Amino acid sequence: MRNARSDIVHSPNHLTDFSLSAPLAPLSRSAPSRAHSVFNADNISLTGIDAAFTWQHIPGLHRSLAGIRHVHSGTIGCNLRGCARLSLYLSASGICNSGSCWKSFAETDIFVTDLLRDMLVHYAFGPFRFDAGGLLTRKEKQVHLTPKEAGVLRVFLENAGSVVEKEEFQKKVWPEIHLDIQFDNCLKRAIATLRNALGDPKNRSHYIRTLSKRGYLFVAKVTIMPDAVRGRIKMVVLPFRSPARGKYPKGLLDGLTEDVNIQLGRLNPERLGVIAFSTAKRYKNTNKTIAQIGEELGVGYVLEGEVLRSGNKVRVSVELSLVTDESQLWGETYERKLKDILVLLRELGKDVARVFKIELVSHEQARLDYVAPVEPEAYKSYLDGRYLWNKRTPKSVQDAAVLFENAIALDPSFALAHSALSDCFAVIASQSWIPPKQACARAKMTASTAISIDPTFAEPHAALGFVLSVFERHWAKAEQEFQQALRLNANYATAHHWYSFYLAARNRLPEAIRQVKIAQEIDPHSRMINTNVGTMLYWARDYDAAIEQYDQALRLDSDFWYAYWMRGMAHDEKGQYRQAAADQRRALRHFPGQSPLLAASLARSLALAGDHQGARRQLREANQAASHSALPHYHFAVAHAALGEKDAAFRGLLESSSAHEMWVSFVEVDPKIDSLRNDGRYAELLRRLSL
Repeated sequence: MRNARSDIVHSPNHLTDFSLSAPLAPLSRSAPSRAHSVFNADNISLTGIDAAFTWQHIPGLHRSLAGIRHVHSGTIGCNLRGCARLSLYLSASGICNSGSCWKSFAETDIFVTDLLRDMLVHYAFGPFRFDAGGLLTRKEKQVHLTPKEAGVLRVFLENAGSVVEKEEFQKKVWPEIHLDIQFDNCLKRAIATLRNALGDPKNRSHYIRTLSKRGYLFVAKVTIMPDAVRGRIKMVVLPFRSPARGKYPKGLLDGLTEDVNIQLGRLNPERLGVIAFSTAKRYKNTNKTIAQIGEELGVGYVLEGEVLRSGNKVRVSVELSLVTDESQLWGETYERKLKDILVLLRELGKDVARVFKIELVSHEQARLDYVAPVEPEAYKSYLDGRYLWNKRTPKSVQDAAVLFENAIALDPSFALAHSALSDCFAVIASQSWIPPKQACARAKMTASTAISIDPTFAEPHAALGFVLSVFERHWAKAEQEFQQALRLNANYATAHHWYSFYLAARNRLPEAIRQVKIAQEIDPHSRMINTNVGTMLYWARDYDAAIEQYDQALRLDSDFWYAYWMRGMAHDEKGQYRQAAADQRRALRHFPGQSPLLAASLARSLALAGDHQGARRQLREANQAASHSALPHYHFAVAHAALGEKDAAFRGLLESSSAHEMWVSFVEVDPKIDSLRNDGRYAELLRRLSL
């Protein structure tokens, strides 16, 4: 990689913008510690970041950073283009000669290392944090240090775990002093003050140890923390545990974990990415290490938690760990009455934002300034509902809806319960488990209620967008709702997922594929999202890629009926009718109950294979199965089309439109409709769908 990008190092054509968030004062040639006092996270920001550029692209830089405990993986805050601009500024300021400064950046490890490290580094040790600007804090409260004392602490932290000789302090902190006795007195006073500031008794040191005739040793564990210029942080919240195994219902632990996950995802999605709970829950009771989990999910940080409930109180203890060495960066314990659980979540979210130095987005700050209490029994019912909702079977989703309705009855102002109920009816409508028109009316009503209670939640906006689009075909209003959902929380995987269906219906497949892949990045182990990445590829006529994606979903869950169903349709389009029928039968076998939709899809596969008698028999069975759920008019229609029965096909399509079924919204991209597009009745269908 280093050789592949070596042309960038010396080429002036790679300059790009370098912007400062505050004007830089002219640098003095005699300024100590080079740029230490100027370039820090508080007064500098970089634009034009080259996402392909990493630490390893500066020759030798990775070697010179070997002594630092942690180097942030991913993109560096300043690419070489920005460094080139910076070198021009330094040249103009007298730090280095014109023409030689760029060479300093490209070829001199020490200068680049010192400069970029001082811009980016934020140290953590014990309860203390120390940033490159010289600010020391203990639990968010400033600990006063003079500039020289801060310089001594910086030298200790840069060399944590290694002996630091006196000469190093003189070179880095007191270069202007040449008398040994004067320097010794300055160093002793500074170290004594530091020990006092850190609460470090000399006889049993936790931080600074004196080694006779050798120097000093900083013995505490030091971790380099993320800083504001480092780009986007990614983390995962692992399923919370309980010290009393089996004492609490799974709904409490999983539901609380998911709520923490959602809370953190809202803080500032541009700065903090949070892996969705449906992926995180796969690591419940895992034996994998934090490092292994981080590598699999591509995250830098892991949050773990433990929940203890006693009567009407709940205690949540959390630990934030760095993936690279599994060191704990931060931990805290919160205790509240159960009715104030949302306040607890607010406090946790704000603390994580402070740890990562993330500025909350404005609407989230406003929402967190006041959090209404919630009835404890309503919250318990809500958590139990979330647990069932995540199973995503017809029965579990319908049972979850009952629990959410119970939560609303106990606390009518509980916005999250209204939003969750809206999600239930949106999914029920998509699968025609009850008549879609009926389910859509409930979904729309509950989403609107949630928004009226608290318009800052992304979830009801996404649910409303889903219903208004593929069920009711109010396209413009639907897109507004989706965009509002993504503005409120770009970490919400379902918003990206459902928005991709809107885009597909509008025949904007490249955008649809992009959105569903964003959802997949947020929730990489979601069997539904992985399957629907394949659905978008299927509609784009890339059947081989679609089948690969369905296979991936089935590796996550070999019993997932939806992936078999969709894979069977892809085999149909490839003319592989035997494989298609086998997959449709697998879907029927794994579906929990009877499904006229799947039976109709098997009928289509049989019809395409030339088994018209078997196809018609299958349609009769699908009609009988429809007594347990709504008749899927669209899938009956495409089965009739495969039988060459166009009149029956168009009757079914028009009935599907009138019934507010979802799948008819995709007629412009669905290959199952290809045989009907030249018929004059197809234009009338598009008109009815407002397409």
